Amino acid sequence: MKNLGHRIWGYLLVAALLVLWEVSARLIVPGSTTWPPFTTVLSSLVTGLLGGELLYVVGSSLFRMGSGFVIGSTLGVVLGLAMGLSTPLRQMLGSLVEIMRPIPAAAIIPPLIFILGIDDALKVFVVSLAVFFPVVINTLSGTLNVETTYLDVARTFGVNRLRTVRRVVLPAVMPYVFAGMRTSLAIALITTVVAEMIAGSGGIGYYIINMQYAMRPGDMYAAVIVLSLLGYTLNQLFRLWERNTLAWSRK
Repeated sequence: MKNLGHRIWGYLLVAALLVLWEVSARLIVPGSTTWPPFTTVLSSLVTGLLGGELLYVVGSSLFRMGSGFVIGSTLGVVLGLAMGLSTPLRQMLGSLVEIMRPIPAAAIIPPLIFILGIDDALKVFVVSLAVFFPVVINTLSGTLNVETTYLDVARTFGVNRLRTVRRVVLPAVMPYVFAGMRTSLAIALITTVVAEMIAGSGGIGYYIINMQYAMRPGDMYAAVIVLSLLGYTLNQLFRLWERNTLAWSRK
């Protein structure tokens, strides 16, 4: 009941902000060409969704984001496990990972345009790279934190290395993996939009920039609202998947 009350207050806060938006646009800056009322934006949102224009650009962005997220997460989990289980590999690659990790994904887009052009390959590569580092760091941390007692018991009973990884290491590491992936999910969406804005060739990021240049603020803000709803929905779906998967892995 207490959580429900907090959630209701959260929804009321969102409603209050939308009312403030409407009032400020109509009374404080009436007739503004850059700050339309929320009802105008809502009309643009409905028109864009029913007309299919917004759905198309969202679909393009979701494809790029999803592809990059899967590739980056998979590589991050595999390399994180390998580095955690192999001291020589960790010593060899640890410094390289730490050197590359602080580089913003957006910073490598301009040089990559020379190599990959502005097609989907560029966006997927950049998203994969942005997703990779949080996942590999979390997976490595989880692998190093596996209770040595469990590993010793498995070794005592003669359990082979592959079975030990599958039965002992992976269940212990899964919470760390999902924590990294949950962080990377938001990063993937942000990176996709930024990549589309910088190297535009479709997608919701490119759409937002086009609406800005065309002086169509209603459509521009409608796309931003779609982004916020998309991010919220993806996060909720991921949390549901995480909860079910972790419950299954503990059995």
